Amino acid sequence: MKRSVGFPEKLAGRGGIRTGCSRKPAELAGVVSLAVLVVAELAAAVALFLSRAANVGAVDEDAYISFRYAQNLLAGEGLVFNPDGQQVEGITNLLWTLSLAVGSWISGAGLPAVSVALGLIFGVLTLLLAWAWGFEELFGSGVSRPMAATGAVGAPFLLALAPGFAYYAASGLEVVFFGFLVMAGLYFLRGGGKLWCAVSGSLLLGAAAITRPEGALVLLFAAAAYALWSGGARWRRTLAAALPGGLVIAGVTLWRLYYYGSPIPNTAFAKAGGLEVMERWGVPYIVETAQENWFPVAWVLVIAGAVAHRGFLKRNLAVTGLVPVWAAYVVYAGGDYMPFGRFLQPMLPVLYTLAVVGSGLVLRAAAGSSTRTRSVLGAVSVALPLIFAVSVFLSGVPDQVKEEKKHGDYLASMTERRHAAADWFDENAPNALVARDGVGAFGYYSDLRLVDMLGLNDSYIAHHGEKYPSLKPGHQTSDGEYILSREPDYIMVPEITPPFTFASEKELANTPGFREEYDRLVINLSTGDQTYLWKRVEGE
Repeated sequence: MKRSVGFPEKLAGRGGIRTGCSRKPAELAGVVSLAVLVVAELAAAVALFLSRAANVGAVDEDAYISFRYAQNLLAGEGLVFNPDGQQVEGITNLLWTLSLAVGSWISGAGLPAVSVALGLIFGVLTLLLAWAWGFEELFGSGVSRPMAATGAVGAPFLLALAPGFAYYAASGLEVVFFGFLVMAGLYFLRGGGKLWCAVSGSLLLGAAAITRPEGALVLLFAAAAYALWSGGARWRRTLAAALPGGLVIAGVTLWRLYYYGSPIPNTAFAKAGGLEVMERWGVPYIVETAQENWFPVAWVLVIAGAVAHRGFLKRNLAVTGLVPVWAAYVVYAGGDYMPFGRFLQPMLPVLYTLAVVGSGLVLRAAAGSSTRTRSVLGAVSVALPLIFAVSVFLSGVPDQVKEEKKHGDYLASMTERRHAAADWFDENAPNALVARDGVGAFGYYSDLRLVDMLGLNDSYIAHHGEKYPSLKPGHQTSDGEYILSREPDYIMVPEITPPFTFASEKELANTPGFREEYDRLVINLSTGDQTYLWKRVEGE
């Protein structure tokens, strides 16, 4: 009598579902060996990333502004810079600041420690997502599973070696957190994906947009690309891609109007714009940064992959179109004063991942139909990113690490001095109103009322201050008359003679009455340093 064949056995016999029990011992051993190899490679990439972050990282001055907002929120004073002052959104990373507050409240740890821990966690998650995305693209494009799994590790290694990625993960800033949200949103919100993926991706990009305003640009491109390639029922897919994230942005915008009286952060108004800023700062910034982090090379590889494989183009149309627009936005904003391409960092994880895939697709297309040739070129294509990473490490990364370490040491030293200055005021003038430029670490470590002379945390200066495009980005706006009208007890400006670094120095130098109302003072700090400031003359 002929024995009937069960459903699982039929599928296994036809190459369908393969369970562990249905695999041959040699095949199962191969799968286990591949898994062990990939895990070991990913562990090496993560270890490289964490070791670099530990070596070069230091909490940035601007991060302490977010810490002060989070600190006041935890103290019940609201999400404000000065508890007894105006409600102004002097941060450009709302969700990151809220995450820091929640993390500190849950863990009981200090805000600087929480910021570094979260940065490293999201850095590791970015590396793992880069591998998952790369593997999915390579394997889905016909590359064998072993080659796809091992070749995709090239993206995490490139990120771990990239200038600034590890540095910013440990900086206390939102850079890596924002980059992860952008990458995760684009990963889910790709052409041809299911509706639940579109909804997830849209929500992630909505979260990115309330972390940094540029996230709205990513959502716009991703939703448009998803709808363009969706075919039938396009209206449903368009809504799934755009509506969830759009509702998040709309809800937070309404809250901003209610709480701060403005739909966008105050920091946007404090920036100087125009052609002079673009020419003087924006264009050189994008050129220098592109040379440092291989930004254009990675994009060219993505474009090449899109030309070689239509499915790759369909799934990643948003990235191919977004990159030049993102670069143009950075130029328009005038670049940034921080090192290692902070404004381009959020696009690097996606670019490096798709560049690895793009190089593989180009070589496979060049191989033609020969199975043997395609196998050889497939192996070469997945090895190229690792070879490239090693060659870059041997040629340039050691010098880059030294440069990052130098910046990190400088930040640590500056924070120590500003902490000591805050301690001096706590001991000698605890109720003083102090006007200064760098209000980050000094503001976080003191309970003083502060006048932010650059206008980031002062709406009057941001909207009405004089702008000086020739000064470095982020330090181009101030108002000397307004500063004096606030009658601060101390003004912390070392010099008011050319050459000027900050707009406040130039404004105060040109404001009548400043030298008559304030005397120059030198104070000794607990660090052994001296700092210069101006004290209001008694009776003025």
